[in-house]
Amino acid sequence: MLKLPSICLALAAAGAKVLALDVDRAGLEETKLLSIERGGDLKVLQCDVADSESVKSAFEFSEKEFGHCTIMVAAAGIALYTDYLSMGEKDMDRTIAVNVKGPLLCAQESLRQMEKAGKGSIIFISSVQAVMSLFGCVVYAATKSGPVGRMSWPTTMRPDPPSLERIPKTSTKAVPTSRDRSGPH
Repeated sequence: MLKLPSICLALAAAGAKVLALDVDRAGLEETKLLSIERGGDLKVLQCDVADSESVKSAFEFSEKEFGHCTIMVAAAGIALYTDYLSMGEKDMDRTIAVNVKGPLLCAQESLRQMEKAGKGSIIFISSVQAVMSLFGCVVYAATKSGPVGRMSWPTTMRPDPPSLERIPKTSTKAVPTSRDRSGPH
């Protein structure tokens, strides 16, 4: 299973300037140590992606440290394996906030910087559960289809799509799954 640390470590090892965000401070420190052990270097910052001010601060920090963001990978996710009928509203709200709102807030902030840079790519990490859920993962499965849904990002990001010609190298699309490529079922 692909997880945030492996994505960050691979990008850092390839020479990218990486800022890893997470609410888990200990996990961030572990990721930083792994990066150093593997010859990479990355910065870490505690951030709640479901909070717009936290996300805005993180992207301001990133811009000061590295310059404009040109690659944004949204991999945050909460997977609460629980009986759907007994799941509380608080857990449901948090899962939706992190898994749907979080990637969208990060995309919004990164696009602001990508427009300044004149290029960029946004990658949303989802799950096979976006199209096929396991027992006990109803809310998680529903949220993982959100950011990579079949919406047309380049024409729906702004009411004036021609303005996006300023950033022709930006890619904001979902990678089709094998099920998508095999046609309707």
